[in-house]
Parts: sequence; structure tokens; C-alpha cells
Amino acid sequence: MLLGQQQEANDALQAQLAVVQGQLEEQTAVALAGQLAELRASEHAAAVRTARAEAAAEAATARSEAVETVAAARAEAAAKAATARSEESPSSELKQLVQFIVGHYVPVWFTVRQNSSCASGAKNLHRSVELLRQMPANIQAVVRPVLQRSSHWAHPEQLLLAMTADDNRETRAKAVQLIRAARLRETEDVRLFRSPTVNFGAERYEDLIDWSSADVTQPPLLRDYSEADLDGVVEAPASLPDYPVQTQAVERTVKVVTEACSSVLGEESRHGLITAKLRHRRTISAFNSKRDVRLLSA
Repeated sequence: MLLGQQQEANDALQAQLAVVQGQLEEQTAVALAGQLAELRASEHAAAVRTARAEAAAEAATARSEAVETVAAARAEAAAKAATARSEESPSSELKQLVQFIVGHYVPVWFTVRQNSSCASGAKNLHRSVELLRQMPANIQAVVRPVLQRSSHWAHPEQLLLAMTADDNRETRAKAVQLIRAARLRETEDVRLFRSPTVNFGAERYEDLIDWSSADVTQPPLLRDYSEADLDGVVEAPASLPDYPVQTQAVERTVKVVTEACSSVLGEESRHGLITAKLRHRRTISAFNSKRDVRLLSA
């Protein structure tokens, strides 16, 4: 009988244990289901936020591109409108600029290119003055100070040089007379090269200055001319060296001569330094790398 009671107690305990296990499994399942639901909800919210962020970025990019497109279209339309207005009614400044380029700058440029000898320098300047007189007064007011500052071709020496090579006999005779008078006044002092006051109303190039008030000195290229040579100039134009005017080579040469005068003393020393520099430049014009230096030394 005792064994039967124990068996009943064991069965009751097993039944209770089964009930407890069932309750625990149910609670665990409910908890897991809740956690799974929360996880899915969190993932859904993150996906929604990401989607919203991407949509916002795409919208911002689209707005930026639209703004840029509209701005470019407006700028293009404004440029076309300005071009149309300019073509239909150009500004007075543009008209004056074109007038100066066509009526003065380009013709003078071609004149200098066609007459590049040093004997034509004064004539080129006179041609510039002639063309300037045809320009409006406001353009003349701007250009005249520039020509005055660059009036070295109106210096008496340059004018005499051009006059001795002129085709007109009277012009050459006047030049010879002025050169002889300058030789009588010549001293051992170093002459000062001063830019003269240009006569912008001159009809001929030899009238670009006032000879009565000018400090006339003979051109260096004619310094070795004898009296017989000067008489020959009256009868036939002087044959002058074909030294160019207004070129970069002239500017470089002026710089080399100036540097030589500052570095050495005496005519022979200056000549030696200048010829050495020119010979060196012909040998190798530029050092682009250390390899050029090694090739030169070799």
C-alpha cells in the first residue's frame, strides 16, 4: 500500500512538472516572439530612415542640378542678349577702340614691319603722328602722351640719320649743314640724350622738332664721315647699316650694353664682354637642366 502511495505522489509531481515546463515554454515562446517583433520593427524603422535619407539626398541633388541648369541658362541668355545688343548698338568705347586699332595701330605696325631700318625710325614716327591727327580728339588726348614719352625717334640725331638717307637732295643738304654746325659745337663732354618735344602738327618728318631750340648733335653712325663723305651725302643718299628698329633683339642688345657699361671700364673691355656674352648665347641659348651644363663643359 505504501508503494502505491509513493507512485501516486510521483505521478502527481511529474504532472506538476509537466505543467510547469509547459508554462515555461509558453512564457519563453512569448518572450522570443516579442523580441523578434521588436527586432523586426527596429529593422523596419532603420530601413525607413535610410530610405528617407536617400530620398532627401536625391532631392537635394536634383534641386542643385536644377538651380545650376537654370543659372547656366540665364547666363547664356544674358550673354546672347548682350551680344545681340552689342551687335545692334555697340558701345561708344568699343567703337573708339576699333577705330583706333583699324585707323592707327595696325597701319603703324605694318609700316614699322615694312620699314625696319634705323634710317626709317623717324619716318615711322611721323607716320604715326599723321594717322593720329585723323583720330577723334579724345583718342588723340590719350595717345599723344604715349608718343611723347617714346619720342626718341624724333631726337635730332635720329632725324639727321633719316635725312641723310632721304631721296630728296634738299633734305640731305639740310642734314649735312646741321651736322657740320654740330661738329663745330662739339665738346669732349658726354652728351645727354633727352627726348625732344614732338610737333604733332608736322607735315614732314624733319619738322617733328623745333630745330632752333634743339640741342643738335651728330649721329654716332656718321661720326667717322669726313667732309668729303658729307659732300657725297648731298649728292647721293647715305648707305647706312641695316640696323633694325623696335625688335626684341634691339631690346636685348640695349640690356647687354648697359650691363657691360656697369661691369667694366673702357671701350675694349666693354666690346670684349659684349662679344663674349653673344658668343656664349649662340653656343647654348638656355640651360633647361643640369644635363645642358655637362654637355657644354664636355
